[in-house]
Amino acid sequence: MSDEKYIFGIDLGTTYSCIAYVNEHGQPSVEPNSDNELTTPSVVYFEDETNVVVGKSAKDAIRTDSHRVASKFKREMGNTDWRFEVDGKAYRAQQLSALVLERVVEDAEKITGKTIKDVVITCPAYFGLAQKKATQDAGELAGLNVRYVIPEPTAAAIAYGADQKGEDVVLVYDLGGGTFDITLIEIAAKSLKVLTTDGNAELGGFNWDSALADFFVEKVAEETGADAADIRNDAEFYADLLLISEEAKKTLTNKQTAKQVFLYDGERVRAEVTRDEFNRITKTLLDETIDTTRSVINRAKEKSGMRTPNTILLVGGSTFMPQVEERIAAEFPELEIKRNDPNQIVAKGAALFGLKTSLEDRAIEIYNETSDKAATTLDEVDEEKKIEILTKAGEQYGLPAAKANDLGGKSVQNVTSRSFGMKAFIQDLNAMRIANLIHVDDAVPADVTQRFETMENNQRTVDIEIFENEMRTDKVNSVCEESSSVPLAQAVLDLGGPFPKGSPIDVTFKLSPDGLLDVVAQHSETGNKVDVQLRIEGAMTDEEFAEAKSTAAALTRSE
Repeated sequence: MSDEKYIFGIDLGTTYSCIAYVNEHGQPSVEPNSDNELTTPSVVYFEDETNVVVGKSAKDAIRTDSHRVASKFKREMGNTDWRFEVDGKAYRAQQLSALVLERVVEDAEKITGKTIKDVVITCPAYFGLAQKKATQDAGELAGLNVRYVIPEPTAAAIAYGADQKGEDVVLVYDLGGGTFDITLIEIAAKSLKVLTTDGNAELGGFNWDSALADFFVEKVAEETGADAADIRNDAEFYADLLLISEEAKKTLTNKQTAKQVFLYDGERVRAEVTRDEFNRITKTLLDETIDTTRSVINRAKEKSGMRTPNTILLVGGSTFMPQVEERIAAEFPELEIKRNDPNQIVAKGAALFGLKTSLEDRAIEIYNETSDKAATTLDEVDEEKKIEILTKAGEQYGLPAAKANDLGGKSVQNVTSRSFGMKAFIQDLNAMRIANLIHVDDAVPADVTQRFETMENNQRTVDIEIFENEMRTDKVNSVCEESSSVPLAQAVLDLGGPFPKGSPIDVTFKLSPDGLLDVVAQHSETGNKVDVQLRIEGAMTDEEFAEAKSTAAALTRSE
């Protein structure tokens, strides 16, 4: 395959990132980085005003220069109030993520000898519009063409399903370094369909590290007589303690006891923790993942037409903790537990999805070059012709016909993890509320039109206010409070003259496969309409984007 046909998949993680591509044999592959590791720490170290280090060396610098090291910033994607400040400059999460992306891409280019431009980047299933747009911004700041931003569990299921011959209903339990998702996915020969998703964007392995660090703080306080609060407030020591706690956590994966030595205020302290102690102090964290998992399974049982899972797929580095598999086996004995490269499966799935979209695009081009009737998607092409054009596209990619048809011919359908609605007067409540048009777990893409009415006589304009929320409303009970929603956009629809109370206004919400929203409001009598411009909090303006590019250009990068 020529370089322009390659679309790389990137798992932009909270603690570690990974990049993959589909090789000449049609298999997803992850190559080692310049540190000879398959994953790269998502850590950025500003060594001085002009030099920045990303990856393992940056993570090591936490021990000596913690105030110049940025980490865990994925949790701040889309947060307009968060900045990492160093050397008089303030960096948003997008900018720091872009530096990580640049590092993994540069390493991959050196190893594979390929120029990387087009990418699919993954994000937690529970990310909203702001976080998804921030992820896209990060890729573009890194000089990449972001073809898609797709949910991490979906990517994992694509990689898992690539080698599955039969049907399966899979519960993807994705516990990463900073986020947790639980997603129910139905896999068939020609389709992959997300049924429902849930999770917590602020729960991950780092929380286990923090709990263990607090355990060690108490040990240090007992041995030295120092105040525990003072120990926690010692930024340099506590940053080092978090690294030590992560190492101890990994030790407890294979051993029953982890022994550590600390040097605090000139005193040498020996401390140890057993696996049982570690499980006890982190039990509430694991409880939350189990409760959410059970909630998703129960939702599947209660919802008409939704199938319950047969398999639970463990994804994310934090699932290597023995407590995870032990607890899942005890709580859900009916599920078969499977693993498939937990640290790499998301990047591999993203790469497969990238190749799938590239194959589809080329197949449509072949169809339109040889057919009198143009098509825009493979859904418009009959099955026999679809096999023919995908086979030809596969030949150009050096892929066997079976591989090209298995990948290009499989439909992938996601659901939205957020609800989207408009502020309206609800007569039954005699109050203004948010009326959701698109609901959590609705399939995407989605295209919904709902009719509203003007509230007053002689009304000339209508205020259109759009909101996002996490409420699990449905078409029967689609109303929620404004206080539980995030404003996305507002616009004014000019009706073109005074109209009586009750004049119809049609509002259309279109949610793309990427989870990005378009809204149009139209007065059905005059045809006057307004395209509502979404104001996504956390997205960068053109001016901010240009400034961020300029700031990045002034930095030199070291491995």
